[in-house]
Amino acid sequence: MESEPIIVGARGTGGLSVKGHVPEKTASLACLLMAELVATRKKSLGQILKELSKQIGDFTQTESMVSFRAGKKRRAARQTRQWIKKHWFVQSGKIHHN
Repeated sequence: MESEPIIVGARGTGGLSVKGHVPEKTASLACLLMAELVATRKKSLGQILKELSKQIGDFTQTESMVSFRAGKKRRAARQTRQWIKKHWFVQSGKIHHN
């Protein structure tokens, strides 16, 4: 996150990192931010998610576990970014698949 233009990073296990905050992905941070969101919006998390879904579309999560031999991680990361740019795009705030 320090060397890339990333604002938020998340893990399937509930961990969350926010640029400029603690660099480790912690579920505690995610829970505190969600509690703050619910308190300030005065709506349930379910209601907030429905509103977000209407604004930006449905939420999807995909996760893959991949192992690399030593020295191959940078190349694999570059190829993954290229693949994502080729097959996915953002239009009007929604992510689409080519």
